[in-house]
Amino acid sequence: MQILEMQTLDVYSSKWGNIICKITLMLVLAFGLKMPLLANEIAISNISLSNHDATNQTVEITFDVTWNNSWRHPVSSGMPNWDAAWIFGRFSLRGENTWLPIVISAQGINTGTGTPSIAELKPYTNDDTKGIGMLVHRSEVGSGTFSQVGITFTWEYGNNRPDITDLDLLEIRLFGIEMVYVPGGPFYLGSGQAPFQGFYTQGQESSYSPYRLETLGSINLGGVGSLTYIGYSGTTTIHSGFPNGVYPFYIMKHELSEQMMVNFLNSVDNGISDHPVYANIKAAQDGSDSQYALLNDINRTFEIMNSDTIYNFTTNKPEYPANFMSWNEGTAIADWAGMRPISELEFEKASRGWKAPTIVGEFPWGKGGVVNQTYTIANGEIVAGYSTQKNRGNAAIAETMGQFGLDLRVGVFANDTSSRAQSNASRLGVLDLAGSVLEITADVVNPSNTSWINVHGNGELHPSGYSDEFWPGYENSLSYVYQSPNDKIIGRGGSITEGAKPATTSHRDTGIQSENIARAGDGIRLGITRVCDLPTFNAENFTISTTQDLASNLFTVTISPSTVGQEWVWILDTNAGTVPTVYESDKAGIISGQGSSEIVLAFLETEVTAKLYAHSVNDCGISLESSSVELEYE
Repeated sequence: MQILEMQTLDVYSSKWGNIICKITLMLVLAFGLKMPLLANEIAISNISLSNHDATNQTVEITFDVTWNNSWRHPVSSGMPNWDAAWIFGRFSLRGENTWLPIVISAQGINTGTGTPSIAELKPYTNDDTKGIGMLVHRSEVGSGTFSQVGITFTWEYGNNRPDITDLDLLEIRLFGIEMVYVPGGPFYLGSGQAPFQGFYTQGQESSYSPYRLETLGSINLGGVGSLTYIGYSGTTTIHSGFPNGVYPFYIMKHELSEQMMVNFLNSVDNGISDHPVYANIKAAQDGSDSQYALLNDINRTFEIMNSDTIYNFTTNKPEYPANFMSWNEGTAIADWAGMRPISELEFEKASRGWKAPTIVGEFPWGKGGVVNQTYTIANGEIVAGYSTQKNRGNAAIAETMGQFGLDLRVGVFANDTSSRAQSNASRLGVLDLAGSVLEITADVVNPSNTSWINVHGNGELHPSGYSDEFWPGYENSLSYVYQSPNDKIIGRGGSITEGAKPATTSHRDTGIQSENIARAGDGIRLGITRVCDLPTFNAENFTISTTQDLASNLFTVTISPSTVGQEWVWILDTNAGTVPTVYESDKAGIISGQGSSEIVLAFLETEVTAKLYAHSVNDCGISLESSSVELEYE
């Protein structure tokens, strides 16, 4: 769940009709969004203003934030990462119909008290002294409820509304979106899917061997030994500024929800309240000639005030994924929220992490098939656990739902006792990357606008209502993003209208359409680039040695000399040039020592050849360079 609670702060002063003799703070839960027991219950509360500086046109905003099932994983987990909340705000003056982003000063951010945490400010345009949102997350390893009281930042309202005086008649809205950090560093593309246009290493057509991507620079697409995908016959260069997954980034824990869509429509800038995003999605849904699942349930009402038409949007399904979306609509929301769209390479990194593919046709939960679990659905919820016989499976696809017309909220498979597979969770903790809605991403074959790794929305849209950021699909003749034949997007993760195969991690769905009547099943997930330095790696400072215990089928691998405090990430690739037809855990695996300078591996079958990579690691991710050793058990 992305938004369970959004708070509106209305500030009235005596200037308006002398009705109120002093400034009064009224905290209002907008849209009735408090919904217990759903997802992680992210909530922003207790918003207040203080320390108004009329000369410098700043004021401090203080609030509390909490959500359940938060975590920060240690290096010993093999995937050190964490979840976070992306917090951003909008403001308007009562009587106006224009919403603008709250600009946050980089100075004086205080994370308050509670869960030991860090606040990362995302720069506003190219100015790193201010931002329009910040990421709040754990600073120490742990898990459980994240609860922080008294987070404070300085709002520079003079940045976009210098005419505000005495904070008169302000309406302030703060939003929170659950995110997952995807650490930087090398990873694998493809899992041997010959029929599904998956990535592989060109020249390995007999096995469609995965491609290990390990550069922040440009990437050759096509050519022997380079990255390619099944069906591609050309050659091109993927620009170094393309979001390639080696760069670290945050990704939404869930698909874009209807509530976030409603928040967008009710708080959009430039006075566009009857927004084309709503009109287009409604037309796409109404024009569909099939009985698709996941129908949006967004409602619009309006009233006439003087000569203005004021629109209000609500939804009866706030936690359900938004559907019938096209690229230009998703990028409009990304711009509004200070985020950016993601690429298909980032989707695959978020699904798999650093780990090598475990089996042909791997799903995000690391297995080659849908988990056999049964449950009953009631009002979008799984009720009575996973114990009855109506529906089965751990992903919302046609084969598990049994029929179209059934839809589920985001994150529905995860509960307090569910395993990673039962939860439909990737190795990094991203939920629902398989099934539900088909997620639209930027295609690697994109002839223009490819250098956008650090291009994020500034919170203000083009007068058309679409994004004016230089993202794929940007039309020079229009000055905003609109999907064109020359800028491709591609679907990832399958949908409730499809079977299991399109939901696999490496499946590439080229059937995306942007016309109103041809995009049922399409949703989106957004991201944020993290700017940090990956660790350096000097292989000359140490040696790697191995010993083998034939009696117990164990290998011990040691780095020496070992620097005190140095942590290592080990990546085991048992594919030996091909994707396995049995699970990696049935062949070999690291059983102890991950994160340290000495690890122990167990081989569970003979005639296995494996390659083991050692990377240095820091808070940003793992090193681009590595040392490797080949292990063979016969």
